[in-house]
Amino acid sequence: MKNWLEKQFRLSEFNTDIKTELLAGLTTFVTMAYVLATIPNILAGAGYDKHTTLTVMILLIIVTSCAMALFTNRPFALAPGLGSVGIIASMITNEGVSMPIAAGVNF
Repeated sequence: MKNWLEKQFRLSEFNTDIKTELLAGLTTFVTMAYVLATIPNILAGAGYDKHTTLTVMILLIIVTSCAMALFTNRPFALAPGLGSVGIIASMITNEGVSMPIAAGVNF
């Protein structure tokens, strides 16, 4: 496992180790964890189930962040932003737009 991590992420080339990277990952998670509490509540106001939204968000964050790490070798965590979610929720509640159309307009 250690050899695979070294080969995949070139840890020694970047003068780092597994412990440092795990601490950095934990720090990033704690910094971004607020979106797991706020975004499901925002979308619940637009009529979506909180638990379903939370599950989808967790899966989305895991898949996109792992893809970023594995394909680009960059330490970026990806998650939805509060601004875009606010716009989507507003479009759904105020304009009666469906979620796919609101997401398409937003992005």
